Amino acid sequence: MESMQRDKNELRRDPVNGSWTVIMKNNSKLAELLLPVDNNQNLSDESSISNLIESGEELMRESRSADSNDWLFKVIAGKQPVLQIHGPLNNRGKGLYDVCDGIGAHEIVLETHDTGLPFEDLSVDHITKVMTAYATRIVDLKRDVRFRYVMVHKMQQGTNREDFHALSHIVATPITPIKIRLKLENCKRHYQYKERCLFCDIIYQEQDNEERVVAESDHFIAISPFASSVPFHLQILPKNHEPFYENNSQIAQLAEMMKDLLTKLKRVTGQNNYEIYINSAPNIDSAKRRGYWRTLHSDYHWHIEILPLLRFKNNVKEDVGFSINPISPEKATYHLRHEDE
Repeated sequence: MESMQRDKNELRRDPVNGSWTVIMKNNSKLAELLLPVDNNQNLSDESSISNLIESGEELMRESRSADSNDWLFKVIAGKQPVLQIHGPLNNRGKGLYDVCDGIGAHEIVLETHDTGLPFEDLSVDHITKVMTAYATRIVDLKRDVRFRYVMVHKMQQGTNREDFHALSHIVATPITPIKIRLKLENCKRHYQYKERCLFCDIIYQEQDNEERVVAESDHFIAISPFASSVPFHLQILPKNHEPFYENNSQIAQLAEMMKDLLTKLKRVTGQNNYEIYINSAPNIDSAKRRGYWRTLHSDYHWHIEILPLLRFKNNVKEDVGFSINPISPEKATYHLRHEDE
């Protein structure tokens, strides 16, 4: 039993900045973990995903035909997840430090059976089904009160490779990631001071100014954030106040806007490498047990972040302790709104 305890991954909290790190209890030899200096392997190559697709436990799917191998999309459990779903948190202290067992869930959404097909090339109906699957899995994972936060993350890189698979990740954790916590705390402070949602105020500001509004529909608005950290940073928000992505009833319209924005981004920049984060509110059932986020329904507003991973001829390499964005959000908005000019 003690040996199993030692081999289980741990979540460890940095007492200085409050962030958490998963510490892998990896028993492999160092030579098995490090690449040789002259190794030409592409570190972003996802060909190893092929094995995962064949062996992961299936959680849900939508089929295109009676053929069991002909699926539209499916969700599988990670074969070797960093966070394990079984077991207690075992939250404990080690002197000054906070530690808990690596409990959580890691699910992989295989967005299409077809290889080499980037997300923005899927049909609106297909994207709607994938984004609905995100909501379904978030609801299910939040039934487990051990999980404080459920994150949806997608990274798309190198879509010209034949072995590329369009996929995204759903990760449930017993802690709230530090970046999410900072957003939650800022939203809470804004609400306590003004009795209004911070993101609702941002929407009103951007609609009034219009300089950074990239797209708008009946239910959603897409903006270039005022302090964008990367060029062509995009943010999609519901126009009505909603804290939980999984309760959204307009996913088809959201999918249409998502496809339109990603297609515009590809046309304007000639590149389609990006990260997507769906930022829903934390697990309210878990929060209630701990007395957290009492005003969450009023102060938080779910949103989607699109962070392009663009390559430039002359990258700004100076490290000054802040993000450096060589293209203003106003200029990015102009190019996305006038892509055909």
